[in-house]
Amino acid sequence: MARPAAWTHTFDKAVTQGQQALAIAFQEMIVGFAATAGQELGALNVETAGKFGLKLEERFTSDNPNPHRFYRASVGSTIERKVYEQLARFIRSSKALVSSGEWAGVYQGSMGTQTDLLDIYYAIEYPAACDPFFPNVFKKSRPDIRLSLGKGSDGEVYEALYDLTSEKQVGHIHAKGDNWTTKKKVAYVAEIVWADDDILHK
Repeated sequence: MARPAAWTHTFDKAVTQGQQALAIAFQEMIVGFAATAGQELGALNVETAGKFGLKLEERFTSDNPNPHRFYRASVGSTIERKVYEQLARFIRSSKALVSSGEWAGVYQGSMGTQTDLLDIYYAIEYPAACDPFFPNVFKKSRPDIRLSLGKGSDGEVYEALYDLTSEKQVGHIHAKGDNWTTKKKVAYVAEIVWADDDILHK
């Protein structure tokens, strides 16, 4: 099953309890999406994965003595797109505020929690700043998913970053540019780790 690998274990004192709870609830939701995506990929349900899904289907079903030795980049891209598709369906009334590609952009929607229905802003594969929701700029990297946490007790806007990755690539965010875990207005960073066993049915 998919799991989170959190690299931010202590929130800044300006980040409120409500913001912390939102960051964790959103994380758990994406973990569930990644688990489903891995299982669907293992069952060769690739219809929602675009060209990367078609490539994987060809590799699995072709006359190949090692059918599971597929290109990891294609697997990762397929998982990402299946997660994005689930995210867009799950967030109620999700609509793009800024669009810069097939999935890339900034979105607004509503997310249900155990106690409330929250208006949220999230971004997919969007490295630029977007006032007033996303204060940071990423010039050497591109987070898969960003979540606006709104204003902290200090009046500054914070965000959380989530990067989808495989079990063998845990910790790879530290090799990326932009120093995600030290950015002043990034309150939380986690890798959402999808499991090889879900895909390969070991």
